[in-house]
Amino acid sequence: VKTAAATPWKVQVARVVVRGGRVNWLDETLPAPAKIRLTGLALNASAIAMPFAAGAPMQFTGSLGLEPPPASATAPGKAAASAVQPGLPSAPALISFSGTATDQAAQVSATVAAWPLNMAEKYVGQFLLPALNGRLDAQLAVNWQAGAAGRRQALQIIAPEIAVTDVLLAQGKTSL
Repeated sequence: VKTAAATPWKVQVARVVVRGGRVNWLDETLPAPAKIRLTGLALNASAIAMPFAAGAPMQFTGSLGLEPPPASATAPGKAAASAVQPGLPSAPALISFSGTATDQAAQVSATVAAWPLNMAEKYVGQFLLPALNGRLDAQLAVNWQAGAAGRRQALQIIAPEIAVTDVLLAQGKTSL
């Protein structure tokens, strides 16, 4: 009995647009569950193909924001990043990004604005004392190249601008 060879799938999408998306992250593997809510997800992607076309990388741009936790969610003795300077309006946390990607290479540029340092508290708080609050602003670029025939995989992260503001260190209820 002879069977026909299976034809691999091919997917081609000219353009995808997402507006107003949300991502709710819940990690219950930690002693205290990590909850992160990303809002305002916007994504524009074009030239999407599987398998990837060598000379036609997927192109994308987008942004997403961080939904601030409710005021009651701040642990006692820990100041919220937005409460570091009472009376001043807090800028919304936002990441904007753009780039190109294939299964062999990717280039991404990103701008991070007013991102709270305490967002990673559930992950690094068990190892990093005192607790750290503040805001991060940065310009970043990531370049990745897959390994191939005698060439090692390469990852390059470039940060021409990093600024940390409203820094607050706290040990329990005491600000340091």
